[in-house]
This record gives sequence, C-alpha cells and structure tokens, in this order.
Amino acid sequence: KAYSLNPSIPIGVLEAVSFTQSRFAHLNDAQDPSCIGYPKAFGVMGLTEDGKGYFRNNLISVSQVSGYSVDEMKLNPEASILAYAKAFATLQQEQGITGDNLESYKSVFIALSELPLVNDLENDFVMNAHLYQLYWFLAQGDFQDYYSFPDYHINLKQLFGSNYSVLSSSKVNISPNKISASNGATYKSSGLLSVASVDYGPALSNFTTCNYSSRSGTVITMVAIHDVEGTYAGCISWFKNCSASASAHYVMRSSDGQVTQMVLESNKAWHIGSENPYTLGIEHEGYSNNASWFNAILLSASADLVRDMCTDNNINPLRCYFGPGCSGTTQQCLQGTCIKIKGHQMYPNQTHSDPGPYWNWDKFYKYLNNTPLVTTVTTVSGNFYDTGGAAANYTDDERKLWLFKPAGATSISMNFTTFDVENKFDYLFIYDGSTVNSPLIGKYTSTVSPGNINSTGSTLLFEFRSDCATTKTGWAATYTTNAVITSTVPTADTINPTTAISSITSWKTGNFTTTFTDADNIGGSGLEKSYYQVLDYNATEWRGNYNHGFFSDNFDVAIHPEWTQAAGTWTITNNALQQTLETTATASNTSIYAALTQTLSNRYLYNFKGKIDGTGTNRRAGFHFFIDNPTLPNRGNSYFVYFRLDGPKVQIYKTVNDVFYLKADSANVSVNAGQWYDYKVIFDRITGKINVYKDNEMIATWTDNTPLVAGDVAPLTNGSYISFRSGDCKWSLDEIKVYRSRTITSASVTVGAGNANDARYENPNPTQNACKVKSIVNDVAGNLSAIDYEDINIDWTAPSNIVAIRDGKAADINSVVTSDSLSANWNSSTDPNSAIARYWYSIGTSPGATNTQTWTSNWGDTTVTANGLSLTPGIKYYFNVKSENGAGLFSNVISTNGQTVTIATGVNELTESHLVSVYPNPFNQTVVVALDLKNDATVTMILIDALGKEIVTEISKESKGNYSKTIDANHLGLANGIYWVKIKANEQEFCKKIIKQ
Repeated sequence: KAYSLNPSIPIGVLEAVSFTQSRFAHLNDAQDPSCIGYPKAFGVMGLTEDGKGYFRNNLISVSQVSGYSVDEMKLNPEASILAYAKAFATLQQEQGITGDNLESYKSVFIALSELPLVNDLENDFVMNAHLYQLYWFLAQGDFQDYYSFPDYHINLKQLFGSNYSVLSSSKVNISPNKISASNGATYKSSGLLSVASVDYGPALSNFTTCNYSSRSGTVITMVAIHDVEGTYAGCISWFKNCSASASAHYVMRSSDGQVTQMVLESNKAWHIGSENPYTLGIEHEGYSNNASWFNAILLSASADLVRDMCTDNNINPLRCYFGPGCSGTTQQCLQGTCIKIKGHQMYPNQTHSDPGPYWNWDKFYKYLNNTPLVTTVTTVSGNFYDTGGAAANYTDDERKLWLFKPAGATSISMNFTTFDVENKFDYLFIYDGSTVNSPLIGKYTSTVSPGNINSTGSTLLFEFRSDCATTKTGWAATYTTNAVITSTVPTADTINPTTAISSITSWKTGNFTTTFTDADNIGGSGLEKSYYQVLDYNATEWRGNYNHGFFSDNFDVAIHPEWTQAAGTWTITNNALQQTLETTATASNTSIYAALTQTLSNRYLYNFKGKIDGTGTNRRAGFHFFIDNPTLPNRGNSYFVYFRLDGPKVQIYKTVNDVFYLKADSANVSVNAGQWYDYKVIFDRITGKINVYKDNEMIATWTDNTPLVAGDVAPLTNGSYISFRSGDCKWSLDEIKVYRSRTITSASVTVGAGNANDARYENPNPTQNACKVKSIVNDVAGNLSAIDYEDINIDWTAPSNIVAIRDGKAADINSVVTSDSLSANWNSSTDPNSAIARYWYSIGTSPGATNTQTWTSNWGDTTVTANGLSLTPGIKYYFNVKSENGAGLFSNVISTNGQTVTIATGVNELTESHLVSVYPNPFNQTVVVALDLKNDATVTMILIDALGKEIVTEISKESKGNYSKTIDANHLGLANGIYWVKIKANEQEFCKKIIKQ
C-alpha cells in the first residue's frame, strides 16, 4: 500500500529500513527500556521520539513531514509504514531524486535517520555504518527473492570506496582520531553529514518537539529577519526547550553561515506574535548593537535561504526592504504589507527591535537578488528614459539595471532633464563602474534630480528599484561620451514600421490597459517612438479629452465651444472647418485656438487634413502648438508650421515673446491649390525635435537646442493651447487628432464620467462603441506606420433593479405541496448600454440566502422552476433574483416573500379512479402502501424523512388493477419518527404522513 501511494519510492527501500531498524517488528511501549539509557524506538520503521538531546527525534520529523500524528505512528503499524513512506517521497521531491540509482538516495536515508549530524570522524563512521546496513540488505539476492524487489546491481565496494574495507570488516577499532579495521584499513571521513533538510538543502535538521503549531491553511506571504541576542548553539538549545514557547524556522551561525532547521516551513513557528500565521522566521546569531556579527558570510548565506523560501512560496524577492538600518520599533521603522522581507521590528504589533540598525539591508537585497538582468548600452550618445519611455510611467516591482559601455569611451556624461520617482519608496542608484559593488555616485528619490553625472572611467551603471504601488513619470536624460567616433552612412530605410492593438472583445466597466505590438522591419533603423490616442463617443460624435492631451474634432456639427475665434471668418461648411477671409488686414493672420494639455507625455503627434485655396498671391496657412498665450497675434511663446501655396515651401517657426523666428525653410515642397493633404507634426518637448509630414512623407525637420534671445528656453516644455492660422487665403481643415507618446507595449486608459478620465461616456446602445484607442509609430529614419485602432464597449452602470418578484409560476403563492421543486417569476430588468445578458436566481431559507440553491443562470427567462431540490416540510423558501448586463454588472438582489413547503395529509383519493390506503399507521416494523387502480398506470413511490431526504424511490412497471408496496423499517434502518409516503400515478400525486414508533 505504501508503494502504491508513493510510486516514486524504489521497491525494497522500505523493507531495508524496517529490517535495519526493527526486523519488521512493531516497536511500542511494551519494549523493555535500554539498560544503557539508549533512546527508545517506535513502530515498524524504528523511529525515535526522544533522542535525549543527542539522537535526532525522527519520529517527530517524519510526523511533521507526512501529516500522520505521533500517536498514530506509535499505535498503528500501518500508519508507521505509510508515514515513513510519505516523508521519504516528500524528500525525494524536494531534492529532485528519482529513478533506480539507489546511490542517489543516501541524502534521504540520512535526513530520515535518528543518528546525530555531528560532523566528526566517529559520527561520520556511524552514519556510513547505517547506510552500509541498508545497501547490504538491498544487494542481497536472498532478500530480493523473498521480499520481491529487483536486483539494483548495487556494488558496495564502489558505493563506499576505500571505506568499504572498514565497514565490511568483522572488527573495528574506534578512537577519537582514528577508526581502523582488523585488516589495517583506516576509515576516512566521507563528508556526508552536511545533510539536506526537508525544506532547504544546505540546512541541518534539528526539529523542535513542541514549540510550533499548524498554520491552519494560512498562506505564507512574508519572511521575518531576527537576531538571537545570543549564540547559534544556545538558540537551538532554547528552541528545543518546551517551556520556551518560542521558535523560528531556521537558526544561522555567523562565522560560516551554517543553518539548522527547527520547524518545517509548512508549520507555524512562534517568532513574531500575531504575525506568525503568514510568516517564515530566521534567527541569526549575534547582537543587534554589534555590527561584527552581521558579516558578508552571514548576509550571503541568509539571502540564499530567503531566496529558496521565496521560490517555494511564490514571494517576490524584489519586495525586500533595502533602506537604512532601523532603530527600535518607532513609526519610521514600520513597513507596510508591500514589503515582504523585513525585520522583526518592521512588522505591526511588535515590541522587539531586532535585527537593529546594523543589519545591512542594501547589501542583503543585492545578495538576495543576485542575478539581475542588465541592459548594456553601447551607442555613444542618445536619450535615456525609465522603463515607461518618454511618455508613460515606470511600473511596480521593478529592478532594472542599465550599463552604459560605449565602445572606446574614456568617460560618460549623463544630463538629467526631468526626474520624478515615488518619494522614499522608489530609488535610482548610480554607480561609477560596471557592477553594483562599484563606488556609489548617488541614490535618488522624489524630484531631486541627479543633474549632471560624469563617470571617472569607461562605464556607468544605473540601477532602479520600485515598490509594489504608486508609480511616477520617472526620468529623461541625454548622454554623450568623449570617445572619437567614426561615423558611417547607414543604408537608407524606406520601409514603414507597423503597429497593432491587441483585440479587446470584453466590455470595460473601469480602467483598463491596452497592449500594442510595435515592430520595425528586420534590418531597419529601429523603432524610435510610439503614440496613442483615446477617443470617446458622446452619443453624437467622437471626441478626445483635451485635459488628458487628446484632441479630436471632425467638424461635423457647429464649431465647438472649446474653440475661440480670435480673428478671421470661421465656419463649418461641408463637414469641414473653413476660414474664408482673405482680402483685409485681418486676413494676414487669422486665428482660431483651443485648449490642450501638452505636458503629460514627452512627445505629441498632431494630425489634421488641410486645404489652401483663394485668389491671393501670398497664400499661406499653418498650425501653432505649445502655445502659452493664444490671445497674442503670434501666440506668445510657441512653435508653428507654415505651408506656403505660393512658393511653394514648408517652414518651421518659433515664437518668443510674440516675435516669430524662422528656423527651417524647405523649398520646392509641392502644395497645390484646392487639394486636401494629410499633415502630421511631431514634437519632442524633451529634445526639441520637430518633424513635419505631408501625406506621411517627412518634408521638414528642426531641433530646438539653442535659445534665441534673452528669456527664451530651448526647447519649450509647456504648452496649453493649439491654434490654426492663415494668411491671405482660404484655409479648410478637417479631422484634427492629437496623439501622445507611450511605451512600446501598453497604455492605461481611465474610464468614468467627467474630465478626470480618458473615456468619459458609456455605450449609448449595445452595438455602438463608446471608446476608440488608436496607435501609430515612427522609426529612427522617420518612417510612419499606418494607424491602427480598436473599438471598445464601455458600460459602468448596473442594470435597472427588478421591481417585483413572485413565488410560483404566475400570481404570488404562499405555500406549495412539493418535495423537490419550486417556481418563481419576476418583472424584466433593463439596461440601455449593454442590454440584459441573463438573469440569475438562488434559493434559501431566508431572503438572500443560497443554502438551498446556489446562484444559477436562468439566461433570458423571467420564469423558473428549480428541480432536484431537497425540501423540508414546514420550511419557508425564498427565491432571490438579480439581472446581469452585457458588461457583467449586476442589479440589486430582490427576494420573494417566501413559499412554505407542505405535504398534504388526510387525502385518500388521487381521483375518483384511484384509491390509496396506508396501513398500519402508526407502524412498528412494516407498513403497506396500496393503490387501487381502475386504469392502468405507472406508479412511483417515494419515502421521505422529516428533513425532506429521499430514503427510497421505486418506479413500478405499468400496474393493472392494483399496486402494493411493503416498507420494511428494519431493512431500511428507519428510526422512530415522522415520514411521508409520496405516490405518483401517471400525472397525479398523493402524499401521506406515516409514523414509525
């Protein structure tokens, strides 16, 4: 049975242990005590309960691993065998040992032995003598035949090497420094006594017998770091003292990092009071006021152990405290539930201050997370952003490293232009070198920027750590090197990149994340930037929330109130915005402007369609962006792009204090009168780069990196408005869209009424989407992708409440004669946004309760009959109903006023053609149910107890003339009490109460 339940154990192993330990006898308290005080063994497997401070208590450890109690194993031979087998199989799994190579099982045999793990010559010999006995048994052909296990071809000489001569000798001499056989062979230490524990391979096992308890199903989520305020050996001894009422899962020695397991991780150690159920605890040798105990050996060994704990219990090791050492239990020492690995003093409800201020948390963090992924940057100059890129926030639970290592560099300069990370929780570390052990230049949090950073050598390492909540915009920086760079002319890239939005089929009821797949062609120049736009449908037209940096106007209705007409004649004609004034002084600089927040991302892409026409000779029109004062003629401080029809050319201007300066002048750009063009303008407010496109072909570029006049900045970083202007022409515009830059992979979309959200409206009906997300990207060569989009359904409002519900199939009823079915009906619910998807019902013995029927879908029906119930006579049952809309939102639950289940009494006839009799009633042993049938019928007889449970059901073949059934109380084991007999003949029913006495 043990092998069947634990098939990973090679057959014969259990016999070998039992033969060695007990000769297959079940040892119990009846055994005489040893005259030398030798610890008593128990069970078929010969396990020790009290090793008297020297032997290990392997009866207890096997009990803890297997789940069998000590008492079971001592009293029941089968439990003794099954418990040992379960423990053996568990250690196999923990240590990854499988197959029939029995030599690999040495560590399991050692872990489950009672012999002490004292790493000296004598105890090494003792343990190997034990192993020799086990393998000798398994190697004997007679035993293989008698106990039916295979020949594993065990070579004892090869297995034990030079020590075989001593282990197999008929005489051995033992002294503290030498063990020798009669043949002169000398025993050599095998090093086997560094034995794996159940939970952690490098740990020794020395379980406490009494200072632990069950976790009762609580999941392990955190690790607590303690110091002993004493020695390693003393702590182990104290935890084995039952009056101590204290323990930890592990104890660790300072000098060499040796670790002993005292309590299984699956059990609850007593180390941190109210926080015991969900924590693992490690006690470290030493004192909190003396840093010398917490050396690199101890920190590294402890980190190895904690890493193993994290792997086994799905704890993120990045959620380890890495701040300064903490004194006492003051408020600043407390760390919230976001931090999973922390000191005793950092947990709530504590009075102890260990491990104190000298525990090096940052070094411990690095030892714990010792295999970080490093991104190596070899280009000689460029931009450096956090993981959110130029547009988005970084994410939670990050540990990211960037190694700047340009070829041939002698030093690196990094200039931070923006910096914002969560204060005192998220940090950027900068190291002057290539590893995290290089000199630390600085550690930065909040909005305190690193400014200008210069390396002293050829490498510069950046490490960023974020906690589990609250992200910020991160940073933007530019870097250069002082190496001599040989420039090469790259092969022209003329292939457009691609972007695709992951399909979003589910309804959205709140904020959601959109994911993107952006790519450039193989061998292309590579992606430079990705952009997205969120549009919402207000039941009339698609718009964008300009407070969130999105703008959309198709000019299909009247000019919207967010537009201000400052100069010129602006109207909506043929679903387009037109400026028609072209012959007056005002016509030389017309203006219409609108508010737009332009500081939420690092880049903005402005897209619109434009057409220039008219009779003038200097016809020109264009677009202002990043405006600070739209009321001034040249919009205060801003940039603008001019398209000149009479020339033709495209120009880029910068206005400073309302004076405009020409910065780029691209001649011979084809612009034809009366022809619509698709224009795109991209501006990077960090680098100042502006690209201008006509029909997706780049026609002009300029980078603002030098201030023009006093008071100017390069580039402009704030903009609150956009504006169109024209000079001496007709200027027609349509479909203006503004995009923001984003990360390559995703963007968050906020949902809800009001301008605090991206998507501000719900679907006006189930088939009309309320939200649209669009995406476009460009590569380094300036090629633009096609625009992809995804329509999204939104509904955050629950369906209307059901106004009335009734018991029964029609009018409301108060009682029902039944034992297994109930009915109800209700009024319809409505939902204009996503429609009603289904109704749900449940049944219970009080309003809202589900103890009779759990929530069950009734799809679109407003009437239900629930069958297969077990109903109790005299009990009132309540139907509960709620509606669900297409978005998965539910109405309030409405309940009936209840229907009481009754079983009719005193009725003797189903119809005139059926006569039923039940006798005797009351009855003692048997009762007869008889039915006089005047017509042929199929009869069903059901016997029901007082709780409504069906005891027996009989369905007869077609009965003619009469039906009779004898119920035998003794045969059915009926206790005295009330029962009901339910008879059904074809479609008619009869119920009769009977009494057993």
